[in-house]
Amino acid sequence: MNTKNVTLIAVSALALSTSFAGPVFSQVIISCPQRLTIGNIILCSTGRLVINPDGTTTSMTGCAHVTNTPTPAQCVVQTGGMPVASNVRVDFAASSVTITKAGDTILIDRLRMTYTGATTPATAITLTPAQVSGGVTVNIGGRLNMSGTAQTLGVYSSNITVQANTI
Repeated sequence: MNTKNVTLIAVSALALSTSFAGPVFSQVIISCPQRLTIGNIILCSTGRLVINPDGTTTSMTGCAHVTNTPTPAQCVVQTGGMPVASNVRVDFAASSVTITKAGDTILIDRLRMTYTGATTPATAITLTPAQVSGGVTVNIGGRLNMSGTAQTLGVYSSNITVQANTI
């Protein structure tokens, strides 16, 4: 059995600050203090590996697995000024992201997020004004699609864009 150790680290969750038409200085702010960190992956051939928003992993196909515990990305959604009067939708700008290292790529798709109180990870969540007022930590994960021999050792990186808008 051929095995390959691929190191994948630091997929940033890029924070976007959005504002809406409403009272002066009323806005929603997203900050993402924690990156999605995957760590070392052992890969026998092609494989799919899911990094869940809670940090657990699931090998979907192939024999990809991690040798350490991944860290999901975390973003904090909160008010920036006056209280928010409407619900806030938090979602991804794109359904997937390609992480790269010197020409090598790995697709991360099936991006999912969750927060305390949510029952199932989703591609989008809706928060109430009360939740946003108190600040909500959103955890982010996704599915890595590896092609086996195409990945080389090293650090792969990119950005996941998370957005928040009042609805």
